[in-house]
Amino acid sequence: MEVEMKTNIIPFSDSRNGHSLETGIVKAKPDESVIVEINGAVIHAGRAFSCLVSPVPGDRVLLSCSAQECFVLAVLERKEQKMTLDFPGDVCFRSVKGTIALEAGNRVEVSALKRIDGAAPEVSLVSGKSRMISDELTLRARKVETHADEANLFVKAITAVSDRVTQRAKTVARVVEGVETLRIGDLIQTVRRTLTLRSRYANITARKDMKLDGERIHMG
Repeated sequence: MEVEMKTNIIPFSDSRNGHSLETGIVKAKPDESVIVEINGAVIHAGRAFSCLVSPVPGDRVLLSCSAQECFVLAVLERKEQKMTLDFPGDVCFRSVKGTIALEAGNRVEVSALKRIDGAAPEVSLVSGKSRMISDELTLRARKVETHADEANLFVKAITAVSDRVTQRAKTVARVVEGVETLRIGDLIQTVRRTLTLRSRYANITARKDMKLDGERIHMG
């Protein structure tokens, strides 16, 4: 059984409604317009809204031309492979169900004149070496957990305000070249083995009672 299929083929024409497709070489880009040479003639052309690649001198471009206007549709060839995507206004990259990935063989740079915002339920950064430089840094978190083999902190002044501080270490070494001042409500120290205090001058003052208790007490 043969089925007759009807076809409706419309041949494509380069010159419909007075428009024609041309190729040319970019000579200059003084502003938003583009100066293009087409068959020895130099014309001013606009850039189509969908042409995101900014043309540079020397590019071979595809144009749509009419008697009233001419637009660069795409960049066909370029000697240098450096590319700039130029957007006239706000831009949104959206993937409703998929993933947006940025990959570079060398590096990825992000810069903004005013502000960079990022928001996500979870953020993960993995690097061999990280560096952050900021005039002012503010960190707010409900819980902070840090794991490091070695940590070095170099600051001029530290101010810490907390309800409770707990430290646990095998060895603690502290060097204070100036004066160390403690203002404590009660001080309780428990030393399992030996307590040694050395000073050139010692002054211990108690307002009411002072008690020294031990099996042997040596004075002098």
